Amino acid sequence: MDKQKEAELTYKAAVLDKRLKYLRNELEKVVLLMTEMEKAKLALKIEKNAELLFPIGAGILGYATLKEKNFIFPIGGGYYIKLDAEETRKKIEENLEKTKQYYETINAEVKKAENELIEIMKEARKLNIEE
Repeated sequence: MDKQKEAELTYKAAVLDKRLKYLRNELEKVVLLMTEMEKAKLALKIEKNAELLFPIGAGILGYATLKEKNFIFPIGGGYYIKLDAEETRKKIEENLEKTKQYYETINAEVKKAENELIEIMKEARKLNIEE
């Protein structure tokens, strides 16, 4: 195989491999985020005056009573707004939909990179056979 072509294919394969690792890591993060959002939606169903456990740090939990069905929702940049349970559920749904779209975009990129890597491997095998 031509040494220059071999080096080019090796470089392309290494770049694609690094990209695939990054994208797969992103997919894992997105799945965790979607799981968190689904848990939050379920938590909104807790009734007023219910006794709850909440984390206070270092694995320690405290008891609390839910006094109202209003929640503090992050809107970005370190800012929050107070919403009732229904508004909070809607915001979570909106964020979940955006996150699902992001997941689909990343997943498509993974498939594209995998196909490119397969093509590089085929080309390398073809060049090795021709020698």
